[in-house]
Amino acid sequence: MPQQILSDQEKIIHLMRKSGYSASTEGVCMGISMMGIQAILCGDLVNFEKRLEGIKTYTDSTKSISSDGRGFFDGIELYQQGYLYSYLYTLIPTPQNYVLTSQIISPQTIQKQGGITQSICYSGVYDHNELSVFFEILQNKLSEEALNGNNFVFLLTSLTHAVSVAYNHECNTWILIDSKQLPVKHNLSNESLAKLVSDSFTYVGNKTHPIIFSTKIITTNYQNNKLKPLINSLRVTPEWQEIHRVSETKAILKDSKFRTWLHIAAREGQTDIIQDLIGNGANVDQKCSMGSVPLTLAVDHLHESATDLLLSAGANPNTGCLSPPNVGS
Repeated sequence: MPQQILSDQEKIIHLMRKSGYSASTEGVCMGISMMGIQAILCGDLVNFEKRLEGIKTYTDSTKSISSDGRGFFDGIELYQQGYLYSYLYTLIPTPQNYVLTSQIISPQTIQKQGGITQSICYSGVYDHNELSVFFEILQNKLSEEALNGNNFVFLLTSLTHAVSVAYNHECNTWILIDSKQLPVKHNLSNESLAKLVSDSFTYVGNKTHPIIFSTKIITTNYQNNKLKPLINSLRVTPEWQEIHRVSETKAILKDSKFRTWLHIAAREGQTDIIQDLIGNGANVDQKCSMGSVPLTLAVDHLHESATDLLLSAGANPNTGCLSPPNVGS
């Protein structure tokens, strides 16, 4: 029987499990994305890529993983499912709480800058053309503001996948860290990045389903204030406003897994968007293929105001299951 050829992501999961980690297939993407974000914020992406490349050298006959490899796996494991190791946390982490996890495992370089924080969060429903516009607007604004791409990273998350996108300010191009599409991709144009992100969040080559995800700008507390001009500029950019405008059409759109914008907005606790979506006809009890409804996502992530808003709009508290603890792949 021919030996199965594993993808890079499958090999990471296999090696982690062989080394005693649980390595959930429903969350390793977040672990890899966040370890990549750490590396970029430290200016250490080269070593991150070397670690990924080094994993390929391990085989089933390898008796032990190096200490550096174990440290890398520790980070992936904690970022993807820190709730299994709650004894390490001062607070019980909500699903994949990367801010709390970073306090445990981020390098001194990041700790000295006040630790990792989320600057802002956007969410939306995009078609393939809008996704290209999305990255084009970001690229133009980043170039105008002359921001150093080592000081922040974009974390894109659907309900089932996560990728990291970084801006190379020297080349005015993009970098993509995606567990489904390793190794790390460099020097990407807006169109190339949009295609890769689209393929990762939908079925490859399928242009009929919308792409639904949230975008968080991840930085350090020290660098956070430097991003305010970018955020303020995006806020008043007509094209950015247009692709993020809630409409009756976008309020009811579902992707291939029956996930909606309301699912994402509930997970992120975006009450203004939740209100607009409900006002435009969004189904508060829409169940995705995993069984989650917007209400369970708001509850799981401790968004009290979002929970109250959904209940007041008629969300059934007995509909849906507890949402999965991992953003997975």
